Amino acid sequence: MARIIKLGHDLSQAVAEVALELAAGGLAVIPTDTVYGLAAPAFSPRALECVYRLKERDAGKQIVVMAGNMNTMLNLADTSSYLRLLRLAPAWPGPLTVIALRSAGSIPDTIAPSSTIGVRIPDNSFTLALLKAAGPLAVTSANRSGQPAPVCFEEIDTSILEGVAIAVDAGDCVSGEPSTVLDITTPAPRILRKGPLGRDRLEEIIGEPVEELQAEAGHAARRGSSPHGRKAGGE
Repeated sequence: MARIIKLGHDLSQAVAEVALELAAGGLAVIPTDTVYGLAAPAFSPRALECVYRLKERDAGKQIVVMAGNMNTMLNLADTSSYLRLLRLAPAWPGPLTVIALRSAGSIPDTIAPSSTIGVRIPDNSFTLALLKAAGPLAVTSANRSGQPAPVCFEEIDTSILEGVAIAVDAGDCVSGEPSTVLDITTPAPRILRKGPLGRDRLEEIIGEPVEELQAEAGHAARRGSSPHGRKAGGE
């Protein structure tokens, strides 16, 4: 079972302890601005493989990389994505994940088996402090694949806690809804998953038309909902 830290007003000790475990190649359960996340060092293939096994996640599905600032995000992406990423800067920190072309050799193929990468900057003081201390992290929702993403610590499955080195209990997450996913590799930016940031707001920020997948509603219905009214799945 993971060592559990109850998060208080002083973040520094908790950040130091989690960063130490991550540096040793361990996994951590952390709060974010959306749902609780399962985190691993973004540059550790071994730790990333542990995430896939623990979540029983399809190896072909990417894991989002959380960055602490725009410079880190730009370093992970290919230069062809820079313009749109910079236009979207007002959305961060916040619940927006962007699918961009990735920089060659920036991260292991384990986390992004294709030519793209999912990146975002979370709006959570603990997570941002951890990213500053530990560097970019691969973060996916702290649930088994296909199960509801936990919005409070008590909802985290015991099997997840048994597979990590450390877990941070911060109570309820602010949003409780997985981030909006926006693909910027297409001719027109396209929403792949609806979330807290809607189409109108995204168009206002990026300054160009944004498309939505027509099958989104049907796809969401097929995934099912949790007993609390949340969709199965997560970040």
